[in-house]
Amino acid sequence: MQAREKILRSVDSLETIYAVVVAFAVTKAIEGVLLSGNTADIDLSLLLTHLPELIAFVVTIVPFYHGMHRHLNRVYVERGVSKTHQGYLLLDFFVFFVESCLLLVFAASLSLGVDSFKPLIILLILDSLWAIIAHGIHYDEWKNSPWKWAAINTVSIAVMALFIFSTIFDSEFKKIMALMSVAIIRTALDYIFCWPFYFPNEDS
Repeated sequence: MQAREKILRSVDSLETIYAVVVAFAVTKAIEGVLLSGNTADIDLSLLLTHLPELIAFVVTIVPFYHGMHRHLNRVYVERGVSKTHQGYLLLDFFVFFVESCLLLVFAASLSLGVDSFKPLIILLILDSLWAIIAHGIHYDEWKNSPWKWAAINTVSIAVMALFIFSTIFDSEFKKIMALMSVAIIRTALDYIFCWPFYFPNEDS
């Protein structure tokens, strides 16, 4: 078996494991905002109550899942990777696996109101640190570099932390709506500034 084929199989295996954890997180999120207690009855009032947290979760998990696939394919499949960089695949997977677990924690805490956004902040911090390291390892150019993720995440972390720990909002509902808005804007900026990375053309 050629080295390139071995790398392809490793990437496929790691992507599959990540996908399984993410799928479980999505299931957990839906159950948490639809099912009341241990019953199987759908509680629409519960869904309406925690819909902002669910929206924040959905708009976060999409670019994280998308970005993981694009990074692994761009670095290890499309561009090819030297033997000296092959070991970094395990580092990437470890970080992505921890991030998928944090997405699962985020999903499991959607019914906690403002506190449900604390795992999201931890997730963004980890992703920012990884993005800086990934740039130094894999990306020589700045055009499609993960540094953009780190910059967007850093601003989002600061704003979310301000909203969570300050008293600028006079109700929890307003605070949750503001946090949901930050999550939506973060993802929008992510796709706007990183569009060539997510949806590459022949020149990307």
